[in-house]
Amino acid sequence: MKNYIYLLLACTFSFQGFAQSTYNDIAPILYKNCTSCHRPGGGAPFSMLTYNEIQPWTTSMIHALQHGEMPPWGADTSYVHFVNERPISQADKDTLLAWIFGGSLEGDPNQVPPPPTYPQYQLNGTPDMIVQMPLFKSNANTSDSYNTLVVSVPTTKSRFIRAIELVPADPSLVHHSLIVAETAGKIPFDTTGQSIT
Repeated sequence: MKNYIYLLLACTFSFQGFAQSTYNDIAPILYKNCTSCHRPGGGAPFSMLTYNEIQPWTTSMIHALQHGEMPPWGADTSYVHFVNERPISQADKDTLLAWIFGGSLEGDPNQVPPPPTYPQYQLNGTPDMIVQMPLFKSNANTSDSYNTLVVSVPTTKSRFIRAIELVPADPSLVHHSLIVAETAGKIPFDTTGQSIT
């Protein structure tokens, strides 16, 4: 009788250990770490708001997660922390990878938590100043294209900047930008985005 009880307990633990996660389980992780960019109008090349949108990209996600490429956060969080930093936790990373290696199962579509909604502008409140950039026709192709645009700031006095937001007319064309304040009239970057010394 004891042997049967031990066998029953062993089977119970085994089945619990092999429980597979589904998209329903990992959707909140994607919402927290990825969909601020990976959404329609978010600037990333594909959306992660639905199972059908993310499923073709799961193999690519393995490399990006294992090599720390996504979500993009270059600062070493074991050394210093920043306000609103965006590294993915090891627990979230492990859960996503386990889901992918487990076959990236969909689960019950009716049980998926509702996706977040994103406003057009991320900063709260009304800006003190809006600076209009010149119109620019994209010259991007299969690789990144860096372009330097010089924009005059219409102010005659010193100002302290608390926040800044770049709002491209077509977010799908802009992946990232470098914004530099320059008072001497010298352009600090060349056309490849490299610093000029």
